[in-house]
Amino acid sequence: MSETADVRRDQTRRIEADSADSWSQRLREPLPRRTLSPGILALLWVLRLYVIVAVPLVVYAFFRALHPGH
Repeated sequence: MSETADVRRDQTRRIEADSADSWSQRLREPLPRRTLSPGILALLWVLRLYVIVAVPLVVYAFFRALHPGH
């Protein structure tokens, strides 16, 4: 009776290992790119422009705060 229990346990371990391997393989596959609507693309471009303008302003404000007398 213990032999059949050992065989079942081994089969269960193999099935769990196979399912874990297939899951990890699926996680490694890259996802396809999403197609975005024109409105979302426009919002993303506005965000890019905002970042391009905001970063130099923050850098300027930081260095200005280091030398408040000038």
